Amino acid sequence: DKSIAIEDAIDDCRDDLLEFHYSQLEKNTYSNEVGFVFLDYLNRLEKIGDHLFNVNEALAGVKVKAAYERVIEERG
Repeated sequence: DKSIAIEDAIDDCRDDLLEFHYSQLEKNTYSNEVGFVFLDYLNRLEKIGDHLFNVNEALAGVKVKAAYERVIEERG
């Protein structure tokens, strides 16, 4: 399913960003405060991605249910 592939790509991107973030913290590239803001934004973006995935799944369920009801009605 395309939505699962997109969700997996988002997760991979998140993992890459976290890895980069931790390497930058070890190098003291930026302050802890900036790091907290970065993690906060990253978590919020992840939640948005999860919500979009859930909406897609709900819409897919609605479409399947509507198609099922049409078949039942046609057989009726």
